Formats: sequence, C-alpha cells, structure tokens
Amino acid sequence: MNYLKAHLFLIVCGVVALAAVAVYFFYIPGLCDGLKSQLNERLALASKADNLTTKSPNLPGNEGVKGPITLQMVEAKKKILKNLQDQADELNKLASKAGKGSRVDDKGNPLLDGQPCEALLPENKDRVKGDPMAFKDRYLAVYDKWACMLIYGSSSAPMNMDSFSGRPYTTEEITRAWEQRKKEIERDNTRVGGAGVRIDVAGSAARIAQLTGLAEQQRFTRELINRRAMAIKMYATRDVFQIPTWVFSENAPDEKMIFEGFVWAWVQQDIVATIAAMNENSRSVATSPIKRLERLEVGAGAGSGTAASGGVTAGGGAHHNGSTGAGDLFMSMGGGAGMGAAAAGSTLDYSRSMTGRVGSERFDVTHFSIILYLPPDQINPFINELFKQNNGYTILNVKIDSVDPFEAASNGFLYGKVPVARVEILGEAMLFREWTKPLMPPAIRTALGITTETTTPPAN
Repeated sequence: MNYLKAHLFLIVCGVVALAAVAVYFFYIPGLCDGLKSQLNERLALASKADNLTTKSPNLPGNEGVKGPITLQMVEAKKKILKNLQDQADELNKLASKAGKGSRVDDKGNPLLDGQPCEALLPENKDRVKGDPMAFKDRYLAVYDKWACMLIYGSSSAPMNMDSFSGRPYTTEEITRAWEQRKKEIERDNTRVGGAGVRIDVAGSAARIAQLTGLAEQQRFTRELINRRAMAIKMYATRDVFQIPTWVFSENAPDEKMIFEGFVWAWVQQDIVATIAAMNENSRSVATSPIKRLERLEVGAGAGSGTAASGGVTAGGGAHHNGSTGAGDLFMSMGGGAGMGAAAAGSTLDYSRSMTGRVGSERFDVTHFSIILYLPPDQINPFINELFKQNNGYTILNVKIDSVDPFEAASNGFLYGKVPVARVEILGEAMLFREWTKPLMPPAIRTALGITTETTTPPAN
C-alpha cells in the first residue's frame, strides 16, 4: 500500500498512456475517415457551385448564350419544356383525329364500310334501340362486297359469278365441266334418227374418241384454269376474311360481339382498300400487282395461328362458319382488369412486339396478319399504300417465301410471267380511346381495366 501511495503519480501516468495508445489506434482513424468524407462532400458541392458560374445554358434557340445559369434561364427552360409537351399533345390530337378516319363519324356513330350504324353500342342507346339481327345481315353483306371488289373490281359479281368465284376451279368442278364438254362433243358429231336414236356419221366415232382423249382433256383443263385467271383481278374469296361466328348464328349478337366486329371490320376494310388501289388498273391476275389474298387475321394473336378464319386452299373452297378471332381483341387484354390497368400506364412489353406497345390511357393496340402473293418489288408499295389508308399502322415483321410457279399452276393458280413470293405481313393498329371508349360495352371496359371513374385525356 505504501508502494502504491509512493508511486501513485507514475501509475496514473501509465494508465493515461495506455488509454492514449488505445485512442490512437481505434478512435482517431475513424474520426479522420469521417472528417475526410465530410471534406469530400463539401469539395463536390463547391465544384458544382463553381460549375454553375462557368457553365453555359443548354436551351433550344439559345445555344450561343454564355455565362452562368440564372433563375430567368431556369424559368425559360421550364417554358420551353411546356411548349414541347403542348406540341406532343397536339400531335396526339392530330393522330387521334386522323386515326378516326372512316371508322367513327362526327356524331360518334361507328361506321361500317363508310356508313353509320346507330344505336348498337352504348354511346346512343338512350335515343333509339338498334336492330342487331338486321346489323348481322348488313355486316355479312359488306364482306361479300369487299370480296367482289378484290376479285372483280366492283361491288357486285358479274352474272354467274359470286364472292366465292375468285378461286381456282376445284377438281370436282373441272371433272363436271369436262363431262359436260364430252356430251357436247358427242352431240355435235352425231345425228338423231327416228325415235330419237343417235346415228353415228361416218368417221364420227374416231373423231369423238380423238376430241375426248387425254390430250384434249388436258388442253381443256388448262384453258379452263386460264379463263378463270383472265376473268378475275386476283385470287380471293369471302372466306379469306376474318368474319365472326355470330354472323352465321341464329341468335342476335350482343354489344361485346358487335364492338369486336367493328374493330375487325375497320382493319380489314383498310387492307381491302389498299389491295383495290394497287390492282385498280389491272384486268386479270397476270397484270395485277397483288395476285392472291390467302388470309386475314385481326387480334392480339394475329399471325400465331389462333384465328379460326378459313383460308382458301388448293382444291378446297368450302365456306367456313366464321371466326372466333385471333386471340384477345387488344394487346392489353388477357390478364384481366389488372393487365388493362397496367396498359393505362403506358407499359411497354418488347417480348410481345417490336414496338413494345400494348396500349395506354390514350389508345389500344391490336395486331393484324396478312398473307399475300405478289412480286417482291411490290411489297414496299403495298405497305406505303396501307399507310395512306390510316396513319395508325406499324409494320412489325415481313416474312417472305418463294413460290414454285409449276406447283402453283398444278393447284390452279396462274400468277403470270413475273416471279411471285408468298408474303406474310404482321402489323400493329392503334385505336384511340377518344372515339372508341364511348362505344365500348362494359365487358370490353372491364377487360381493359377502364373504370367509370377513369377519364380519357381530351384530344381536341
């Protein structure tokens, strides 16, 4: 104890020295790091402040202005950005108006082949009740008209022709025609005796055998096929269109069916108008730029084989009973209201298309697929002509396959002297809600995630 008292000062100094060593190794480095971080932050702020005094403003129309950014320049940039947004809104209005085209009239009535169809959809149900059954007959008649426009260049078929005559003769039809021709040959090379008995004229049996032989039958078949190609502008029938099944049903279509039918018709009528314009100055398949329309599909699954529309096949020609469509009507459907709500936020999904568009609060998107037979150098003119019909189209993909002219001829298709390709075009159509939303039945709105509280941004 006396030793501690005698050396207390030394002991305290030793403890303090040990504590100082601990502070030096453990506390001081951390304090230095904190101070260094604060200094770096202040240095960065000082650098930014210095840049403000030397940086020139980057304002459209003021690129030559030098000097520090001022509050007036900030306000000027806000004004410029607002002007740019106003211009974008104006472009949306113009696009919506142009996209409306021949689809909805100024009164909000949907158009079918350019003619208004009143009181079938929600926008004017309060005034008068439409007749869905009458609309069904009118709807099918439009597809007959379109087929005739493609095949003959007129809204109706010539005598003894119809909207299904724009296909090659079937094997059965050729056989029947040949049997009829054989009877005519036999009649023309014999004479009738008493009691109506036919009497062979000298040498007539040999002549009949010659005129009804295999060589003559083949010549007759070639002539028949050639006459068909000369009598029409292109190969097509009403069956190549996507026609809804309810058209062939005994029941009246509901509002959802009618709305989908309008969307299908709007897209298909533009394609018909495009082909008709391309073939306007032609009189036969050989001289037409568009030789054949094999299939049309409209819907989110267009081109994927989900549509039930019937294409014309070689030797076929049976009339189909309508289509259930190429998947969902719009790209934002399929996931219920949630998917539609997502589309309202302009969600992009590049796994579904090149543009990534699935819809937004301003517009909905559907796809379409066209299979045509035409010379390769007519592909771009066709696409350009389609864009003239409506500015809401985008081409997503073009698939080209070569066509063997001998194989085509063996199936009854004569395309002329130029090389022809089978071209499948996948496209995208935008329909603006400014004019589609008032027509949408509740079932369509629900599928798109549109609630009664949702308002569409004005476009005019």
